Amino acid sequence: MRFSPINLVTITFVIGSTAAIVACGGDDGSSGSSSGGTGAAGPQGAGGVPQGAGGVPQGAGGAPQGAGGVPQGAGGVPQGAGGAPQGGVGGGQGNSTAFRISELKLQTPRAYLDALGCQDITDMAPLGQDGVNALFARAVTTDDDMNGLLDASFLMFFDPLDQMATQGNGRFRQANCPNAGTCGPNPATQDYPYAVTTAQAGGTCLSPLASGTMSTPVAGPCFQSSPTNIVIDLDGIVVALDQAQVSATFQGNPATSLTGGLLIGFLSEANADMTALPMSVPIVGGQPLSKIMPGGKGSCQPATLEQGPTGPGWWFHMSFAAQPTNYQG
Repeated sequence: MRFSPINLVTITFVIGSTAAIVACGGDDGSSGSSSGGTGAAGPQGAGGVPQGAGGVPQGAGGAPQGAGGVPQGAGGVPQGAGGAPQGGVGGGQGNSTAFRISELKLQTPRAYLDALGCQDITDMAPLGQDGVNALFARAVTTDDDMNGLLDASFLMFFDPLDQMATQGNGRFRQANCPNAGTCGPNPATQDYPYAVTTAQAGGTCLSPLASGTMSTPVAGPCFQSSPTNIVIDLDGIVVALDQAQVSATFQGNPATSLTGGLLIGFLSEANADMTALPMSVPIVGGQPLSKIMPGGKGSCQPATLEQGPTGPGWWFHMSFAAQPTNYQG
């Protein structure tokens, strides 16, 4: 994706964090390792299910569980007899159902740029330029760099999709998608497995944190992922999100779309300070991502940083919708 005069799509993905949602989009790019951070607890699971490190539901003896209480091994892969992994990770499972994020919007925190005064560029940038959300909307629907792939493709998998089960397994990954209905693996990225908890009509799933003043709870019938650390790579900007979760409402059974989605993840100040904006971004090109974050170093917008699992930073709240896609990989 090429950057327009103020291309801050990448900014959106300071979003970061984890499960959960994650991975970004169409163009190939290497992803770094996820940051640590199993300190302070992030958003809680639905249904009161006990959670262990990273928010994964626990069974007897504290062993992580998947659908039906099946024990999980390293990376959240379900285990069979003798601890042998079942199915496999990477998209080849016959019972998997994939949904591609078709709409994505940053709610909080807002992004700021010092241009003709300190401007909120989340929805609109100075001089009539696209803001963060307009640029991101274009990234998930177009091939701006003309490489044959949509610029940003984020997939959520259900392994399998069982909307009546109270627990299950899922994963988030970045994919290569020539169009919205056809996707394949991006070899430079990885799966981010998580446990799935569901709620039926009348219930709710993930709710925004105190700072998510522009977001609303996800209504049932719905699902939510357990917290997990993820790394997303958007056109070379590698961002680590801690304790990330995704949640959305099922439309139909089996679901024909996911609506009212909410993605929450924590971006630490340390990671924002180490993440450089591309040189092609006017005014702040080459500067750390924290420069456009409220309260970040060099930011024009003063603010008190939130405390998260890996120190001070920002809890990202993003809304999304997703559509089924045919994933071959």
